[in-house]
Amino acid sequence: MELAGGPPGRPSEVPSSASLSFEASTGVFKGYRALAVTSQALLNYVAKRQREKAANATINREIEAIRRAFVLAVEAGTLSFVPKVPRLRQDNAPRVLREG
Repeated sequence: MELAGGPPGRPSEVPSSASLSFEASTGVFKGYRALAVTSQALLNYVAKRQREKAANATINREIEAIRRAFVLAVEAGTLSFVPKVPRLRQDNAPRVLREG
């Protein structure tokens, strides 16, 4: 979470895009044991988000948040593996603004 300006001594919290992605994606996996979040479960999640017309970049951020949680768990010794996480192709072409 990033802290934004609030009353002195009481900064208000503004969620970062990463935390919003994590909350959006983890809601689907709430109640799952970590071992149940398999590569196939992640592929099913991606397919669901695509049916909902979510942009590939949005889906990638959500999946990356889940992958990061697994990486942190492995680093902490809680888990021994990170499931293979799919990445979708993104359109990163530069956009040209025209004056006019």
